[in-house]
Amino acid sequence: MTQHSQAQSKDVMAGRSESLLSVERLSVAYGGIQAVRTISFQVPPNSLVALIGANGAGKTSILRAICGLTKKSSGELRYQGQSITEVAASELPARGLILVPEGRGVFRRMTVLENLKLGAYCREGFGTAGLAKSEIQHDLEEQLDGFPRLRERLGQLAGTLSGGEQQMLAIARALMGRPRLLLLDEPSMGLSPILVDQVFEKIQAIARAGTTILLVEQNARMALEIASQGLVLESGQLTLKGSGNDLLKSAEVRAAYLGEE
Repeated sequence: MTQHSQAQSKDVMAGRSESLLSVERLSVAYGGIQAVRTISFQVPPNSLVALIGANGAGKTSILRAICGLTKKSSGELRYQGQSITEVAASELPARGLILVPEGRGVFRRMTVLENLKLGAYCREGFGTAGLAKSEIQHDLEEQLDGFPRLRERLGQLAGTLSGGEQQMLAIARALMGRPRLLLLDEPSMGLSPILVDQVFEKIQAIARAGTTILLVEQNARMALEIASQGLVLESGQLTLKGSGNDLLKSAEVRAAYLGEE
């Protein structure tokens, strides 16, 4: 191996060790349609990384591939330094990798309280008397303090909540699992401007508290304003990477995603 190749190899390994999540040469196809085309990026610990792009760009496919919900046609995924490429989707929440899906995905025929408690199912000891009476109750109170509207709706069926309340419930339920990496798929979709502001304030607070976040969001301006890093996806390919502030200043991003010339 040449010195240049050795240096490149060391750089790659260093990037892996510094990243909580490493996506390498990921491709996703549905039949003959290539949704994601050989993309690579890293999510460092204690960061908020925003993935933006138009409808159909492949953003949700990336999140679903990371979580094992979509079959990958090629590529490698590493989380906390270990490969999760072949790990079953059901095993990842217990490792601290939790998705809040597009459309919220709350259990509509269960109460708010039941939804929240199910968020902790992946934790070791779930269902035992000790964990149920101490840690889960502590975390439940913490989420209800963070989302006071949910405290008012504890006995209400989740399906009867407003869209904004369901989004808050979906995020709070995910936090009950104590994620180390939280994947958020279009959390502002279908919400009023006031509720969008509230949801983004909560996302910022979660990031400040130490949870790493990979955020897929069509509201490019708001996503980049709170992101430490940004990724721009077009037709399944990453076309731009940079800090949130740098991408906000990019003429290409401003024209394509912010409605500015």
